[in-house]
Amino acid sequence: MSEAAYEIQVQLERWRDDAQAGVDGLTSLRQRTEESSRHLESPPGVLQFIDFFAMFFVDAVAVFERVRAELDQPPQAVHAEALRQVASNAGLEQRRCLQFRDKWINRPLPYEDVRPLLTEIVNATANRLATYRDLTPIADELDVLVRLIRPAPEEKRPLDRRQLFTKWFGK
Repeated sequence: MSEAAYEIQVQLERWRDDAQAGVDGLTSLRQRTEESSRHLESPPGVLQFIDFFAMFFVDAVAVFERVRAELDQPPQAVHAEALRQVASNAGLEQRRCLQFRDKWINRPLPYEDVRPLLTEIVNATANRLATYRDLTPIADELDVLVRLIRPAPEEKRPLDRRQLFTKWFGK
């Protein structure tokens, strides 16, 4: 294993641990939400938001661990693609955080004591998603390693007319 692949594995371990911390944090926020459910207008909506992102981070943990483990072997293009997919999905899901903020926080609430909890939920989620933009450079590094190990095959172009006749009939 190259030094670059080892460094990527170390980074992926950090990403995995960070994503797992996100799952643990959302689990704690879910419990606090259930305790405060009488003061929320729509406890199922808030719990659904938490559960969705808890599963998102669980999936991210699995991707980081799988790619990290598979980097013991030579890197492949699918590893870079998996990391890009996580980064892309995180970027898309940031809109869900904005919608949650607009729907449940940025307006008068019947019980103001739940605003800090709702803000903590959306901020913890959005901040973690924003850090996944840093996965793209790691995916680019993996692409470079893949090309170093397996150079791109020469492109086979169809034979033009002269080459075809030369091949068939010789000189």
